[in-house]
Amino acid sequence: MTGFDGVTRAAFGWFDGLAADNSKAYFAEHRELYEREIRGALEALLEELADERGGRVKLFRQQRDTRFSADKSPYKATTYGLILDRPGTEAGLYTELSAAGLFAGT
Repeated sequence: MTGFDGVTRAAFGWFDGLAADNSKAYFAEHRELYEREIRGALEALLEELADERGGRVKLFRQQRDTRFSADKSPYKATTYGLILDRPGTEAGLYTELSAAGLFAGT
């Protein structure tokens, strides 16, 4: 993993494609792009922030748990993660990447 260099247009294109075809076939065909441009970029961003602010990074999986959901689409429309266990605070830091853009909060 390298440092955070931003989010590319290809990442947002991947989310658009997932919205049009939320299938295992689409995900498998575009998995390398997902790993590099979406999950990789978000992980790099969170790792840099955790280095600055302390804490540990937790990324959530892209696959949805469809067992108890009316929506049986296999993949989430967002990729997100947290920085937890930050020194001196109980507040975690949240970051989300989706077709709408990058969102951060606590």
